[in-house]
Amino acid sequence: MDVTLISRYFDNRTNGIGNYSKLVSDSLKINNNINLNLVSMQNNYSNKLNSIMYFYFIFFKLKFILQNDKYKNSDIFHAMTPLESIHINKRKGVTNILDLIPFHEDGTTFHNNNIARLYSKCMKSAIKSERIIVFDSSMREELNKRFGVDESIIEIVKPPISGDFFPKNEKHDTYNIGTLCGLDPRKRVDILIKSFIDADIENSRLYIGGIGSQMENLKQIAGNDERIKFFGYIPDEEINNFYNLLDVFVFPTSLEGYGMPIVEAMGAGKPVITLDDAIIPGDLANHTHITTKNNLSNTLAERNFKCDIKENLRFYKQHSINEIGPRIYKVYESI
Repeated sequence: MDVTLISRYFDNRTNGIGNYSKLVSDSLKINNNINLNLVSMQNNYSNKLNSIMYFYFIFFKLKFILQNDKYKNSDIFHAMTPLESIHINKRKGVTNILDLIPFHEDGTTFHNNNIARLYSKCMKSAIKSERIIVFDSSMREELNKRFGVDESIIEIVKPPISGDFFPKNEKHDTYNIGTLCGLDPRKRVDILIKSFIDADIENSRLYIGGIGSQMENLKQIAGNDERIKFFGYIPDEEINNFYNLLDVFVFPTSLEGYGMPIVEAMGAGKPVITLDDAIIPGDLANHTHITTKNNLSNTLAERNFKCDIKENLRFYKQHSINEIGPRIYKVYESI
């Protein structure tokens, strides 16, 4: 089976889609029945990976790339987001719809602007694909309600997650709380910092991993509190070590398509806290300790987290590339 997989890029730069796309490609490469072709912006523009070049790639360049003999006779065209679906052959098409963040008011900075309208155009194209892949049943229901998509063409497949996470069972001299995410407003790391300061827990630390537009603002909120450390960008090979520094992982996001750091932290054997107003898949949230914004400081201080660590480790393993690759292949076979 010849499969052409299309994404903005296939690595973990700048945001989750690159990492997700790479892991999907890795999960498919282990199948000897698949001849996999990767099409991405990075293959065509080298380091020019800005938004203007991306939209040029999506709306103009991609059409001509897919007419190349190497790709045009593929059995399956798999678009990793609705944006890449514009020019694929829909009769052989599979499109991932990871989230509907652009349609939520608190989702991103491009709500109610030109990018949101472009995303709407791409969604109209994406839902014409033979199969649509989503992460959970709530997304399937929302696609049916919002766009009238026949639920029979929507397949639920969890995202593949690296198998590099494991518990080290280290003992810490301090009580370490932490998070790892892109530092943008949607992640609400400010709530975590303020709650940590309010909790004023003896011999505690707050470790924040990641980079983003809110970095300087968050440092101002942290002030001169020497207990709070910003790690910045954490390379892949160090992420498991970061999770294992922690006694509890907090993910205070308002909205996620899935929330892969939650599962990664579970893979490292850590309890995870989320907030009750967060829009994240229910199956994922049910494996976390859920609290409110106003009660987060008390939750951190009490240290009584309702998480089944062994069950969460099993849940993490359900996301391995060896589990997910065959699921995606079955979607291809159904066309």
